Amino acid sequence: MALKIVLISFCYTLVGILCTLFFQFVFDKFIPVKNIGLLHLFGTGFVLLNILQGAIQYFRIKLILLLEKKFDIELTFHSYTHIMELPMNFFALRQTGEIISRLNDASKIRDVLSGVTISAAVDTVMAVFCGIILFMYDKTLFFIAFITLVLYGTINLFFASKIRKKNREVLEQSANVNSMFIETIKGIETIKSYGAEKEVEKKSGNIFTKLLDASIDCQDNQGFLGAITAAICGIGYIAIIWAGAMKVMNRDITVGVLLTFYSLAGYFLSPGQRIMDLQIQLQGAIAAMQRLEQLLISEPEDKNVEKGTSDLGHIGQIKVSNLNFRYGTRNLVLNDVSFEINENEKIAFVGESGSGKTTIAKLLLGFYEYEAGDIFFGTKNLNEINKEWLRSNIAYVSQEPYFFKGTVRENLLFGNSSYHSETEIIKILEIVKIRDFIKESPDGIEMKLQEGAFNISGGQRQRLCLARALLRKPKILILDEATSNLDVITEKAITDALEEYTDTTKIIIAHRLSTVKNCDKIIVLKDGRILEEGRHEKLIKNKKYYYSLWKKQE
Repeated sequence: MALKIVLISFCYTLVGILCTLFFQFVFDKFIPVKNIGLLHLFGTGFVLLNILQGAIQYFRIKLILLLEKKFDIELTFHSYTHIMELPMNFFALRQTGEIISRLNDASKIRDVLSGVTISAAVDTVMAVFCGIILFMYDKTLFFIAFITLVLYGTINLFFASKIRKKNREVLEQSANVNSMFIETIKGIETIKSYGAEKEVEKKSGNIFTKLLDASIDCQDNQGFLGAITAAICGIGYIAIIWAGAMKVMNRDITVGVLLTFYSLAGYFLSPGQRIMDLQIQLQGAIAAMQRLEQLLISEPEDKNVEKGTSDLGHIGQIKVSNLNFRYGTRNLVLNDVSFEINENEKIAFVGESGSGKTTIAKLLLGFYEYEAGDIFFGTKNLNEINKEWLRSNIAYVSQEPYFFKGTVRENLLFGNSSYHSETEIIKILEIVKIRDFIKESPDGIEMKLQEGAFNISGGQRQRLCLARALLRKPKILILDEATSNLDVITEKAITDALEEYTDTTKIIIAHRLSTVKNCDKIIVLKDGRILEEGRHEKLIKNKKYYYSLWKKQE
């Protein structure tokens, strides 16, 4: 396709060059002999050539659009799919706006690859081709045009490194602004509830001002460069007319030749200028490529897809030995943690915020690589298990569940390839005590949810998320503060209903100890260490850390 665009672009420019010959024919052939018939004939012919040039330009644009689509698929969408395969650690260490900004950098690279690169190929050929024609017309005038182009290129190269640096600053500040916008929109409820609009506006204004300053500084440099090069080109054209007029007066060339040379000089200087101007676009593309490269060189998550799923024994039986984990270079979040969970057992992790409860859940899902220790599911080490298969057997319900824009049905069956009848879905909705709410909607389970499902309450979101988890029929169910937004009566009803799932290992993370006192085992965490474990009655009798937590909540 790129070759087709180059050939069509060549034809387009060639037709334009032919049109410039019209001046020479008119002034040197027709006017002196007053041949009106040939003037009309050639005039009509050159009009048709211009129409042909317009048609060629239209098809050229269509082909470029198709090529851009191809680049979008191969570059932009490839970058997006690469992001989807990156480990959770990548997202934990970066702001959302920064990731989106780097993904948007792909479009800048696409523009260079699809448009600029092809134009460069065509412009180079045309500049050489027209240069030869100009040289054949008049060597002196060609030398003036050539010197103009050399000066133009020298000035551009002089500004290249400075413009590249300015482009990088603009991209970095743009990423900060994107992060600020996303953070502000997500936290708008908190901002308004604290009456902090002015404070946030001031902080955001400072960030936005830095982007504007960087952008204006970059554009100022480009504008200064443009002013100098425009002056050089203008002087070059004046010099051509000046020297050419003297040649006409000396009868070295005709007026027609001068006008044709002047027109052809545009087809020599303009492609040359565009080639020189590429450095400005290339500097932006290079800066974008460097940022995108940092994303693309990040290693995808190793999901052990080559590992089989057989001979795993009882997946609901979990053993963790001497586990150490930290986020990045921070202090250990989990320190020498060991515990066992029997298949179909109901266990709970309790402790103050920051004790490592949620981290354990995420490690069981294989979201992060741990520093030391082992995790076993059945008879297999986590590092020897196909993670896609593992996650298909685990349902994780977080305290802040996320829903995508779509219907209730679409969100309930998200990531669930199994067929579920409407009767089965309704049964699950009854278990999580949200059937009546769905029934009240005229659309039922086809009710539309906004992005994040903010058109329903927090408790309703939690119940729908729990329903989504149960529809997966998981071997392991992890509830991370999954009922924290529910009233005590609804929470107890759901907890009692979950007792029916006797063939599922249930892991409950909770602050409210009354919700876990009936668990088979309670594991108590503090500062990333296990202090004690056992049933509720035993832990109360021991009168240690768990006992103090229980007393605080009485």
